[in-house]
Amino acid sequence: FGVSSFLMVWGFSVAAARQTRTLRSLVFAHLLDQDVSWFEATGVATLTTAVTSDTAAFRSGIGEKFSYLVQASSMGLMGFAVAFFRSWQLTLAMLAAIPVVVGSMGAVFSMMAKRDAGQ
Repeated sequence: FGVSSFLMVWGFSVAAARQTRTLRSLVFAHLLDQDVSWFEATGVATLTTAVTSDTAAFRSGIGEKFSYLVQASSMGLMGFAVAFFRSWQLTLAMLAAIPVVVGSMGAVFSMMAKRDAGQ
């Protein structure tokens, strides 16, 4: 499990780095097409900060975080498959409880978001 998890995260991280490099190249090519007046209206420091932070967020989102999403989804689906095989009655009871769990998690996340927005 550890080796496959490492390889998955590494693979997604490499793919994210390559996509980020391509994105930066496309942004740079687009910036070269801009008029000089656009650069005078837009601060250079603002532009470089925006490109750097946006590409870092892009890389983080499609790299490690996406690999964790794939890993968690596959583990959940396989868990349900094994549970249905072992005891389908208990699995159906567990599935009936999922809306309650998801609803309570949504309420907690909503309260956390409101708390963070207030600070």
